[in-house]
Amino acid sequence: MKKDISVKPISKKCFIYARTATIKKPSNSNSIDYQIATCVDYANKNNLRVVDIYKEEGLSGVTLNRTRFLEMIRRCELHDVDAIIVTSFDRITRNTNDYFILKEKLERLNVKVYLTTQTTNVESPETILVHSVINALFEYEVKYGSIRELQKF
Repeated sequence: MKKDISVKPISKKCFIYARTATIKKPSNSNSIDYQIATCVDYANKNNLRVVDIYKEEGLSGVTLNRTRFLEMIRRCELHDVDAIIVTSFDRITRNTNDYFILKEKLERLNVKVYLTTQTTNVESPETILVHSVINALFEYEVKYGSIRELQKF
C-alpha cells in the first residue's frame, strides 16, 4: 500500500524591520514590541521563516541613513533573504523619493515587502498608486505637522 506523502512548501526567508521615531515606549501599535509581534504572527500565518529582526528606536523615517536599516539592505544585496515584513511602509521611509528608489532596488533584488496591514497584492498598480499617495501624506506630516492640518483646506 502506498503511503500518501504531503510535501510542505519551502518557506521563504524573511527579515522583520521595526522602527519608532521616539525612544520612549509608546503604548500603541507603533511600539517596537507590537510591530515585531505583529510581523512574527504574519510570518507564521504565511509560511515565512524569520531569519533576522532589525529594529531601531528613536530614528526618523525621513532618511534611509539608519544603521540597522542599511545593514538589512546590504544583506538583501547578498541575497540572504526573499522578503521583508513590516507593519506599514512608513516604518521604512517617510520620504516619497526614497520610497520609489527603495521599491525599485528591492524589485531588482527580487525581495518582496510584506505589509501586515495590507491584505491586497502589494505589487498591483492600484496598490502602488495608493502607497504613493499615502507616502506623500507621511512626508507631509513629517515636514508640516499632523495630517489633521490638511482638514483645514
